[in-house]
Amino acid sequence: MLYLFGMGVSQPPEDHAAYKDWHWFPKEQGTDYHLSRSNNSLAPFKQQISFLSGLSHPRTRGIYSHSTGGYFLSGADPLTPAGNSVSADQVYAMYAGSETRYPFITMGSEGGIGDFRRPNTMSYTAAGQPIPSLGNPRQVFQELFGIPKGIDKV
Repeated sequence: MLYLFGMGVSQPPEDHAAYKDWHWFPKEQGTDYHLSRSNNSLAPFKQQISFLSGLSHPRTRGIYSHSTGGYFLSGADPLTPAGNSVSADQVYAMYAGSETRYPFITMGSEGGIGDFRRPNTMSYTAAGQPIPSLGNPRQVFQELFGIPKGIDKV
């Protein structure tokens, strides 16, 4: 199970009364942490989850956040004309992709690649080219569990 939040997680400010119950990140480090109400549904998977916080690209902090999601997994500098670089998910797909039915599946809320001002994907090839995301849940389901084209129904 893998959850990525390219735009971060919205949470109450630390001085707000709701922060105690609704903060996203555990206060403790290591495996002996407590889940808050916002992530309590993940309790059955607690031993398989790692929460990563503080991930921020210094060159994207002053840019409108919805236009920086395409740099979340690559760490490329959005202010240079060179463009993007390979994303971490694709590096992992090169390593472990041969062990799975699909080396990777790129999903997004809108599908496609978007554009450099507002990308619809977080995945980039080794050449820095955007990999189109699937934005339709039915399309993803059919890809994973549907009957392949050219095969008659059983």
